[in-house]
Parts: sequence; structure tokens; C-alpha cells
Amino acid sequence: MKYSLPAGILTLALLQPVMWLMGNPERGYEISGYMGIGGVIFAGLLFGAFLAASRESAQKGVPDDREGQKKVQRTGIYTLFFSVPHFAYAFTYYLLTV
Repeated sequence: MKYSLPAGILTLALLQPVMWLMGNPERGYEISGYMGIGGVIFAGLLFGAFLAASRESAQKGVPDDREGQKKVQRTGIYTLFFSVPHFAYAFTYYLLTV
């Protein structure tokens, strides 16, 4: 967990200068926004945030043992921490340009 947030910040810090060198800085904000939204949606799917009230059908895909559930939750947290810097950057960029 301690490396997922710095990894997100590092990829964000590397993405924008590359897009500036390619001559299209707006594309960097779009890619970052896609990474942020995609990560938040993926983490939400892992946490089961988008499930209906009836959890019978959802229980079929959940690991039975406690270690499997911890692994799924850990992956969701890592994904969320990785995508938060990208989402924050794209959202801030959007607010400042509109």
C-alpha cells in the first residue's frame, strides 16, 4: 500500500512532460482522467459498491476464504490509491479551464 500512491504520483509526473514534448498537453489530462475514472470504477467493482440490494447473485463470484477476500480488498485499495492523483489532477485541470 505504501507504494501505490507514490506510483500514481510518479506516473502522473511522467505523463504530463511527455505530453508536453509530444505537443499535445490536453491529451495528457485526458489520459490521466481516464486512468483516474477507470481506477475508481475498478476499485468500486472490487469492493462491491455497485451491487444491488440482493447479494445472492453477487456471492457467487466472491472468494470463499478470508484470505481471498482480503486479497480482493487489498487490490481495490491499491488501485484506488494509484488512481486518486490522476483523478484529482484531471478534475482540477477541468475546473481551472472551464
